[in-house]
Amino acid sequence: MNYHFGADPWTQSSDAPLYAKAPAGAPPIAYAAGWSFEGGSRLWLSRGRFQWNTVGSAVDRNILISRLTYHGLDGLSGEAFGRLDRPWGILLKGNIGLGRFNKGNINNEDWGVSHGEQPFSYVNNMSGQATPV
Repeated sequence: MNYHFGADPWTQSSDAPLYAKAPAGAPPIAYAAGWSFEGGSRLWLSRGRFQWNTVGSAVDRNILISRLTYHGLDGLSGEAFGRLDRPWGILLKGNIGLGRFNKGNINNEDWGVSHGEQPFSYVNNMSGQATPV
């Protein structure tokens, strides 16, 4: 959609496509000289995977103690933005956004875990990872 404020909506230039006319009862758009406004919105859908390894020592980086793997993270984010220019060279600009993870899992693997007197050589836990509603 491309609308030009201050232009006559009923005239058509030779290079412009044909547009449907607005209903006769539509109120006119107020116009103030020197003022301008821009605004819009964005929406993102995402899917991600992240892995974090913790090693046992700085000398041998091949010995793992723990690994956290986040996978199947489906996210939804949105943003609204705007800018208002005034005739005196002053502007007001801002944006606001929100986001959340709808679903996903975390896999927690640990090696050499002690549980009381019973050491475990390997422990693997999986749980859901989502933002509560």
